[in-house]
Amino acid sequence: MNSLNNQIYSVTQITEQMKQTLSKSYSKIWVLGEISQCTLSSSGHFYFTLKDEFSILSAVLFKGSFNQLDFNPKVGQKVECFGSINIYPPSGRYQLIIEQTYPLGDGQLAIALQEIKDKLHKEGLFDEYRKKKLPMLIQKIAVITSPTSAALQDFLKTIQSKFRHLDIIIYPSLMQGESAISNILENLNKIKKNKQLQVIVLCRGGGSKEDLIIFNDEKIARSIAECDIPVITAIGHEIDTSICDLVADISVATPTSAAKLICEGWQIFIEELNEIRQKIRQEINYKINNFTKIIEQYPIERFKNLIINKVNYLQQNLFFATDNLHEKINSKIRQLENNLNIYRNKIEDISPLKTLQRGFAIISHQEKKITTTKKLKKKDKIKIQLHDGKVNAEIL
Repeated sequence: MNSLNNQIYSVTQITEQMKQTLSKSYSKIWVLGEISQCTLSSSGHFYFTLKDEFSILSAVLFKGSFNQLDFNPKVGQKVECFGSINIYPPSGRYQLIIEQTYPLGDGQLAIALQEIKDKLHKEGLFDEYRKKKLPMLIQKIAVITSPTSAALQDFLKTIQSKFRHLDIIIYPSLMQGESAISNILENLNKIKKNKQLQVIVLCRGGGSKEDLIIFNDEKIARSIAECDIPVITAIGHEIDTSICDLVADISVATPTSAAKLICEGWQIFIEELNEIRQKIRQEINYKINNFTKIIEQYPIERFKNLIINKVNYLQQNLFFATDNLHEKINSKIRQLENNLNIYRNKIEDISPLKTLQRGFAIISHQEKKITTTKKLKKKDKIKIQLHDGKVNAEIL
């Protein structure tokens, strides 16, 4: 007998009261945890255990909720679960009855990202052969960025410290958040209409994965791929490679690196001009020294007219050398432009794309190029690369 005359509960009674209390206090809640064990029952219910550093919690997704998932839960995956706490009386164990669950980390975002990558890769948008080369002497540059960003200041400082004559056009844009996507697309469309621009720089400083997520947008990636002008992505990150980086013609880690790359052609050009100037100076000095030696061999009084004539001749030579310098500089510029056109034509002649435009095709089977019919048999599925895209086919 209970000497204190307290109420005595049966196991069922106390279990039911606890069930009511938990159901009332912990209804419609979110729980974050890592899946440590999971079982899919024959009835279609998904049972698993959520854990964190110190505790574990039993959980269940009934068949209806489980079938609505757009991912496959796995051990080690962190998830956010929405549901209610309840007690299962036969075992006396409490568990989380889940209505919805979403993955974290390698979850929906990573899965969606990989799907986009796979799709664009199959379409050939990451292929090296379609990447465009930068012109040697770039004069007109389009920069899509935030006009108040430190990234833009780094880019401008690097360019202007070397070659202030370059024409840089800023296309102001948001560089994070949903509105940034439409901003960037609008600016890319504007730039495509300006045939004078020689390169596009998509420029932004570093940031978190959330800040940089817009550079995995499929619409932006496709717009970059459609540009006739070479595109450089200069997004301040070095760990992760975005989809825009994979599609762009050139990808560098920082805006400063992009500026240095653009200046490379001019740097080479200036160095060659300096070599020409040095050779001309040496030639002039050599002639002056020779004339000086000739003059010193004779008395000045006796050969005054000779000295005057030599000085006049030297002055004329100097004027001629100056004109010659300008002509050689112009000639060198024309030579570099001609060489650039020759190299461009040679590259275009051997370009796989040029060959494809003449009616040829590249055939591959199981990611291997096919050069003979002996490597194919009936029912083999092949891919045919044409100049404007890929098609799938089957050997009859």
